[in-house]
Amino acid sequence: MYYITLLHSNLRWILLAVVLSTILLYALTSIRIIRYSRFIRIFSMAFAGLMDLQAVLGLSILTIKTISIGSSYIRFALSHAISMLLAVITAHIAARWSKAPDKVVRALIATLLTLLFILSGIREITGEWLG
Repeated sequence: MYYITLLHSNLRWILLAVVLSTILLYALTSIRIIRYSRFIRIFSMAFAGLMDLQAVLGLSILTIKTISIGSSYIRFALSHAISMLLAVITAHIAARWSKAPDKVVRALIATLLTLLFILSGIREITGEWLG
């Protein structure tokens, strides 16, 4: 259990680096400094995949701790879980929109929303914006 929690906690730093890089790529593409490429699409899909991995780890922790501690843990972690579920949904929306070069601005907005949901979820569980 300790290793799952450690991996879930430390994976957030990789996710934050990837989401900031994705935002930068979308921004540079939307203002036409760089051209839309397959690399941007792959980067977006990798980000959504990392979000899925983080969600699976988080659900595992939620399940194990709810079984061992009880329903009081759900009340503690519910706001974090909701924020992160919204982050996963918006990451997948951004990845879907990244298929079309003409929807890069929409993907940028969805990725920015994902970042806000991630930061909100981190704050809910740790009490600090970056934990």
